[in-house]
Amino acid sequence: MNRNQLKLLALLTMTIDHIGAFVLTGNAYLWMRVIGRLAFPIFIFLLAEGAHHSKTKRRDWGLIILGFAIATQFLLNWVNAGFVNIFFLFFLGLIGFEASDRGAVWVFIPLAFIAEYFKVDYGMYGIAAMAFFYLLEGKRKQQLGSFALTTIVYVFLNISGSFTTFNAFVAAMGVAFSHFDIYWVYFIQLFAIAALIPIALYNPSKNKRIANPSLYLVWKYFFYVYYPLHIVVLCLIGIR
Repeated sequence: MNRNQLKLLALLTMTIDHIGAFVLTGNAYLWMRVIGRLAFPIFIFLLAEGAHHSKTKRRDWGLIILGFAIATQFLLNWVNAGFVNIFFLFFLGLIGFEASDRGAVWVFIPLAFIAEYFKVDYGMYGIAAMAFFYLLEGKRKQQLGSFALTTIVYVFLNISGSFTTFNAFVAAMGVAFSHFDIYWVYFIQLFAIAALIPIALYNPSKNKRIANPSLYLVWKYFFYVYYPLHIVVLCLIGIR
């Protein structure tokens, strides 16, 4: 798979996920949320990979993402979407990438707490996953393994809380399984690991830049614009 194919796969699964989140809500449509778990890991993998190879200056790219993050949040607040959009997470990730290039890998730690404190979508888990994808660039097996492990730890820590003993962990898991209607949002995140299959199939040598400059810009910014607009439309449909 090339970069554009991965992007389209992430776009499709994200859209299915958001239809299940904002329009066809309820456990009957849980399969949509499951499919949607593939989108996030693909997007952050491509963000980390792009940060290594993009010709766009890191500062300019960060300002573009921050601008879209602010504009998107205004739109999401307008339709009461109820979350802090993922562009803010991407912006924090780019700060971490730049800091790590300067030898300050530790910056990812405060960034993770910032994301968690301000309830940015995917929070601390998202920053950790992006950090591993970036720092392990070129080591595909290690990237995939680190994401799988990060996801498993995230899921079980959220379900069980800060357990101190194995018995406490087992008890917490029992409660979670018996109240699946409450804890399903954590359980289904495990399906994000399935995204590692298309990521493993990614071959950067198959990437091709669109020759026409205008079409290239349209393609480049389509994904930035699609994200807020499709959520706004779905939220408005869900209100009816």
